[in-house]
Amino acid sequence: MLTFMWAVGISQSLVLFLHSPPEAGGYGFSNLTAALFYIAPMTAVICGGMFGHFFSKPLNFLGVANKQTTI
Repeated sequence: MLTFMWAVGISQSLVLFLHSPPEAGGYGFSNLTAALFYIAPMTAVICGGMFGHFFSKPLNFLGVANKQTTI
């Protein structure tokens, strides 16, 4: 429920801030620019997931190989 309320609140308030003209206290962005604000987090999640998938093991092995102590 909290996640749903957060998503609705952010979606509605972001539209009000981005589309309002600067004279009214907003930023005056176009529809395309506002859409890019929604696409950016999704792109970051996909890029982060791909980076983690391909580089998690090599980075882990590199860290273990450089550690010279024993337990």
